[in-house]
Amino acid sequence: MKALSLKFAAGLILLTALVGTPVIKAQTSKGILAGVARDSTGAVLVKAAITVTNQDTGETRTVETRSDGTYRVDAISPGPYTIVGRVPGFETVTIRNVMVNASVVTTYDPVLSIGKVAAEVTVEANANTINTENGALAGTIGLTEIQNVPIFTLNPIELATTVPGVQLVLAGRVSNGYNIEVNGLRPRANNFLIDGQDINDNSLNGQAVQPNIPDIFSQVTVLTNSSSAEYGRGGGAIVNLVTKSGTNKFHGSAWELYSGSGLEALDGVVRQQKPLPVGAANPKARYDRHRYGFTVGGPIIKDKLFAFGGAQYSRFFGKATPNRLTVPDAAGIAVLNKVGGPRVALLEQYLSGIVGVDPPTGPVGSQDLGSRGVVTYGYYTRPAPNQGNTNTQWTYKVDYNLTQKDSFAFRYLHSRNLLTPDFFNFPASLPGLDTNQGGPAEQFGATYTHVFSPNLLNEFRASETRIDFRFNIRRSRIPCSTCLLLRARPLLVARAERFPLLESTRPSPRAAVTTSISFRTRSRSRRAATRSVSAPMLAA
Repeated sequence: MKALSLKFAAGLILLTALVGTPVIKAQTSKGILAGVARDSTGAVLVKAAITVTNQDTGETRTVETRSDGTYRVDAISPGPYTIVGRVPGFETVTIRNVMVNASVVTTYDPVLSIGKVAAEVTVEANANTINTENGALAGTIGLTEIQNVPIFTLNPIELATTVPGVQLVLAGRVSNGYNIEVNGLRPRANNFLIDGQDINDNSLNGQAVQPNIPDIFSQVTVLTNSSSAEYGRGGGAIVNLVTKSGTNKFHGSAWELYSGSGLEALDGVVRQQKPLPVGAANPKARYDRHRYGFTVGGPIIKDKLFAFGGAQYSRFFGKATPNRLTVPDAAGIAVLNKVGGPRVALLEQYLSGIVGVDPPTGPVGSQDLGSRGVVTYGYYTRPAPNQGNTNTQWTYKVDYNLTQKDSFAFRYLHSRNLLTPDFFNFPASLPGLDTNQGGPAEQFGATYTHVFSPNLLNEFRASETRIDFRFNIRRSRIPCSTCLLLRARPLLVARAERFPLLESTRPSPRAAVTTSISFRTRSRSRRAATRSVSAPMLAA
């Protein structure tokens, strides 16, 4: 009897969660299509059959309008849709090319005219749809902008600066990846997603995974104000990167991007060295950078199973330009030799004979040692060293429409990079003391959507992000789960020359694993119940 009572209580709690939840206009990682069906006089149409079909994949959903003529189709893949409205006694209306965007509500009100049942009217949806469902402010960067607007960093989040209220932060790097601020809030207040799944850096905030293959994305959605409580995390922008999927038509692209020193002007420091002495080498570092890659997608089973993938390989050949150093000049070295001691000996060992040169105006700085003298400083420009800067990213995605009520998607993204010497963090390092940075990162996510009825559905999402980014990498094997799966040779990195170190010889890691799972149920009256779990683990 007691067990029966517990089962009855559990069932009552579940029924309350599904039926008695207060009205919440939640959104989704996919798209939402909503509107009001009307006749030619403006009167609403009740129990009109609204069928929406994805023009790329054939994904189809059918709902009925409510007593107020409204309809709403949740959790559909972004892309162009065809809307078909049917009511007994009215002509069937077909609206083509209704573009449904991710993470926002797309509204369209079909209008049906009285006429023969067999008659059909086709309409082209060329007008911009306006969100009349809620007060959320959002901007969507579509495929046209991604393909035609220059992205200098190759990070599509750069395009978020084209949305009102979003601007780039240039002073200081206060978070990881591309730094933007929205409506005056700090860059660390933003929430970054891929297909609605977390890619935030739990230590610095910003993007833990920074994809730089623009051709794998179909949209970038930026919610700037009044976003749903579904997202949370920060009060700034919610930036959702929406990846492409395979369609019923094969499609793809290939490219090679080149940049090099021959296309760049001299910077201010090098320009100050002109005119160069006769016979002097050109101080401008010569380099070539090549980025080449491809994408390809298409059907495996038409209207059922689709695949999409891509890769990009970035290679750097040449020399890097270090910053101009400020070191003791000849007079300063003489004063230090008089002072003597183990610290001076260690400093001279690090300098390895480097002596600063004073400009015509005299020493550029000094340090008063009291009765022992004054150490003066000059400039030293070290020869440009050879630099290695490799970055490899690849991804694949599989979409499966099991039935008209069940759809599944899986995506994997892998990135690996190495920068040596690391002039990004240490542009003024001495010769022989250069460091490096790099490591692998991977992010994968899965989404399963089930439609219980035209008015009730559930969306399940799970994702995991793994990064193993390190500084001052020694000759060691960088762990990589993908390398183990593919039985590939792990990356080997040679350490720099040996010098006396003032701190620990242990390399500095920054590794993390973040796992997030979310459940979402929607009912006819737009009630939504959302549960999410996030389990970050940081390595010391």
